[in-house]
Amino acid sequence: MWDELAEVSVLGGMLTDEKCIAQVLDVLEPAGEGKFYKPSYGRVYATVRGLWAEGKPADPLVVGSVLGSDWNAKIAEFVASSTSTANIGVHAGLVRDWWVRRQVKAAADRVVAGVESGDAVQLARDALSSVEDLVVRERQSSVKSMSELIGDLVLELQDHDGKTAGFESPLPCLPRLVPGRVYVVGGYTGQGKTALAVQWAAHLASRGVPVTFHTLEMSGGDIRNRFLAQQGVSLRDIEAGRVQRWDDVLGAGASTDGWPLRVVDDPSVLSGDVLRYQRAIQSQVVFLDHLHQMEVKSSHGEHRLALNRELRQFVALAKNERVAVVLLAQLNRPSGLSEAMPRPTLRSLKESGAIEENAAYVGFVWRKLDEDGVLMPYAEWIEGKNRFGAVRPPAVLDFDSRKLVFTQNGFLG
Repeated sequence: MWDELAEVSVLGGMLTDEKCIAQVLDVLEPAGEGKFYKPSYGRVYATVRGLWAEGKPADPLVVGSVLGSDWNAKIAEFVASSTSTANIGVHAGLVRDWWVRRQVKAAADRVVAGVESGDAVQLARDALSSVEDLVVRERQSSVKSMSELIGDLVLELQDHDGKTAGFESPLPCLPRLVPGRVYVVGGYTGQGKTALAVQWAAHLASRGVPVTFHTLEMSGGDIRNRFLAQQGVSLRDIEAGRVQRWDDVLGAGASTDGWPLRVVDDPSVLSGDVLRYQRAIQSQVVFLDHLHQMEVKSSHGEHRLALNRELRQFVALAKNERVAVVLLAQLNRPSGLSEAMPRPTLRSLKESGAIEENAAYVGFVWRKLDEDGVLMPYAEWIEGKNRFGAVRPPAVLDFDSRKLVFTQNGFLG
């Protein structure tokens, strides 16, 4: 039970048009390779997905080099036999639907086997349960009884083996990142919110937590340089196009080798694109730098409403994909005040109502200016909102301008 033409069309489209990859992933993920009838077809799909997730070309030549020369003829067949890519999403839906049919048929076969073996009732229950599980997984049903929710909690606590839920942060003042929640880091331009986010991502990745870092404002190279600076490489030398201490660069490469960290340099991403990347990369924490750089489509001055829709999608992404989402956000610079960048509050956020409504946690990086308008060497971490605990006093952070990292120096008050 399968539609070979649909599967060939999907693979051919993914190999010839990079724009098709995201459309197909949106239909077939998670575990899309298992939805192809032939394991060899699923392997080609998984290879394309992996290359795309790493930002590498996924054309026939590159895929063939990854899989080996024995695959060249089959890859050429996919490309030659693929139909128009205009309906690639529909064709991917056919692949998924035939996979569902095979799952249902397998369940029915188990019922028939039960009838013949005399154990029909129990096997029928098991088969129906497996089909029900399939529907729940595909549609992500949100209807659960209280007993089921408590059962989920028991399993979560057992999985954590007595540890506190979430991922440890690099500074005591920062929250633990719990999958299923959205966190917002706010700050004025140039005050360190990106540096803090990079430090946070590096801390997690160095401990084996899979992280995706979406950069909309800076280039992927800029973000790479900041990761290298934290490992002791001179950022000034990199920016000047010279390296005086190659041992530092090689050491940074060795220390970051194997980190489960992916940097996505795509300035046009929206929440739907982040979802497709997530389903391909399967991270546990997603950073987005930054929220107000997204090209949100709006009309007639409804930018706030459009941004609110995007934020709700990020909340859904966090919950449905069981991932912690950290959104960096810009602060408004109020006019008419004696202080150009006053101590921030929730109202300081651009479209503050939308962000406050959707985020589980909001914190701010804030650095004072001296009398000459120069940033002070220390900063404050100010909690604006914590849906799951009390808001703590501001923390004092020292900033190392050489490594672009913060260290905490106690709490105020």
